[in-house]
Amino acid sequence: MKDLIPAPDLSTRNGRLATRVGLFSLIALFILVAGYQVNRQGFWHDEMYTLSFIRGFDIYLFSGSDLQETSLHPVQWYQQYLHQDLYWQKFWRNIVHEGHPPLYYLLLKLWTYVAGYDETGLRSFSIAASVLSLVVAFNIGALFNRRFALLYTGLLACCPLFLFYALEARMYALYVLLALGCFYWFLVLLRPTTTSNVKPLFWFVITGILLLYTHYYGVFVYGVLALTIGIGFFRQQRWLPFISLGLPVLTLLPWVPIIQQQTAAHKVHWTNGYLGFAPSLQQFVKGSTELLTAPFQEQSAYEFYVLYGVAVLLVVNMRLTKRRLRTSLLWGGAAILLYGIGIIVFDKALNHHTIAVPRYYLPLQFVLLFAIAVLIDTGRSKWLSWLATIVLFGMFAKIQVDLLTTMREAKQMYRQVGGYLSQQYDPAQAEVVVSPNGPSAVAVAYYASKNFVLHTMPATQVCEQYTKPRVVVVEQRLGLASEPWMLPCKNATQDGRIVRFVGVDVVNEK
Repeated sequence: MKDLIPAPDLSTRNGRLATRVGLFSLIALFILVAGYQVNRQGFWHDEMYTLSFIRGFDIYLFSGSDLQETSLHPVQWYQQYLHQDLYWQKFWRNIVHEGHPPLYYLLLKLWTYVAGYDETGLRSFSIAASVLSLVVAFNIGALFNRRFALLYTGLLACCPLFLFYALEARMYALYVLLALGCFYWFLVLLRPTTTSNVKPLFWFVITGILLLYTHYYGVFVYGVLALTIGIGFFRQQRWLPFISLGLPVLTLLPWVPIIQQQTAAHKVHWTNGYLGFAPSLQQFVKGSTELLTAPFQEQSAYEFYVLYGVAVLLVVNMRLTKRRLRTSLLWGGAAILLYGIGIIVFDKALNHHTIAVPRYYLPLQFVLLFAIAVLIDTGRSKWLSWLATIVLFGMFAKIQVDLLTTMREAKQMYRQVGGYLSQQYDPAQAEVVVSPNGPSAVAVAYYASKNFVLHTMPATQVCEQYTKPRVVVVEQRLGLASEPWMLPCKNATQDGRIVRFVGVDVVNEK
């Protein structure tokens, strides 16, 4: 197993300085691009859950929530609620309804005391976590050589989906950071120069604990890495290190009652319905590809063609004669397959299709980029390696330009919707119906400058409101192919649509 990871190279002092300058330049460029885009659009559907949670406002439509399935409140009621701070008083109720582990929300709450609650304040936490991810990625690359360190860090920094989630007020940037941390200590444990496993094993376990308390799907990341290390410990009959690998799962046991309450609250998950093994595996392959291209709606065909072309080029250029490389690729491919099968088995057991939601297995992004970096760095022809690198970075740059110029991402434009309603309608002359109920209503209220009365109702009932006089309907449109039941009125809006925003329709009697 130690053949997988080579000993680090011994860099000169000038070489180390140049490498650090390169790292700082990458981080500075990343912060500049992220800072330019952090306020480019308002909070979207899932981010409204985060904002509401941090304020102690429960917008899930469960028993005991602050909103019900059908409600009637003015905009100012929502705005006043969002200006209160009931986070600590309502924490246990809200974490059960939110359905995620608590670490992200605890850290984010502390962050808001300094950064604030607006888009910049909440999203800056994710930017900070992503910057730390770049530092960890650099240290991963430094286990090999200086060139690999900069190459791997640059690939991650320029990957469109890495920046995409660095600009989202959700737990995914922290999820990636902690998964990267586990990956780093995993690689350290495999190094032949590691004389003692105590320190790296300790930090591997600690990072695994934090990972599981950030996102439940961290169990698949940690599980695959721990299994790989555990096989080596088992063969060496090193029982104490072998047993210690199970500590993250054991530390999650006190949280199990909360998980049970979360599961009971979310009786019907929005990904309810198992797809079957073959379709699930197909979704996993497709989702893995999307992690390296554009956000998950409206991908351009060229992105897939370019990515597959680069993959073919790298395989052709691969040094198949290197035993270490062959072993690494076999181990890596088996680990990725095991990772995907683990999620599919989980979906089968709970009758879900979370395999169709690539952000749940977002850590696979940096694993794939790591494999690409290895193939580039160890290629037979440096010219082909340079060609693959230039083409890949060129594709990343083109996708970023597309995102900036076409706003292609599937995020609801509630800031624009709130402004549009305030400009076009008189609250005394129009009733606003909002669906889906909770987050969409809160989002419209957050950005509206007039005190409309918002009437919320389930998506299955909103179609009936289209033809009613004085009714303006704000309807979220996710447009997920795997969730056709979320679009019950998709044909009814064609004649009545006033304006189409990204992810949102505004419809009235005209």
